[in-house]
This record gives sequence, C-alpha cells and structure tokens, in this order.
Amino acid sequence: MKYLKNEFQIGDREGTADETASAQHLEAKLLNIQAAIENLPTTATTTEKLKPTLDSCYLLLDLERKDEAWTLAATASIRRWRNSYGPRQ
Repeated sequence: MKYLKNEFQIGDREGTADETASAQHLEAKLLNIQAAIENLPTTATTTEKLKPTLDSCYLLLDLERKDEAWTLAATASIRRWRNSYGPRQ
C-alpha cells in the first residue's frame, strides 16, 4: 500500500491568485455600493440609506478593513438613532 504525503499547510494561501481575484471582486462590489449610496435621492428613508451602508460594512470586514467597517457602522447607527429618536420640533 502506498502512502501519500500531503504537504498542505493551513493558512498558506495568502497572496494566491484566487485570493487576489476575490479581494478585487469585493473591492468592485464595495465601489458599486458606495456609488449607489451617493446616488440615493435626498428623499430616501433612513432604512433605504442604512441597508447599503451596512452591506458596505460587511464587505469591509471581508476585506479585513475592520477599523473602517466599525467607523462606518457606528456613524450609520448614530444617524439612524438621531433620525428616529432625536430632538423633535
């Protein structure tokens, strides 16, 4: 019986072509979402603005840009709170 020697190392994928293509794909999706956010009408509801913003946060996390994702999510959350519960006139 022959034994096969597997030299697979976990976590040794960094910088591979597949990973680079995936990151480029995620970056392209992120740019599309950011463009969509910028093109939202001024009459868009808070929820309509929040959904693509949170989608951007998930993509930033996938790209391991955690600080940007956190800042964006926190800002979106504060805006939503202000629009929902902020001072009433």
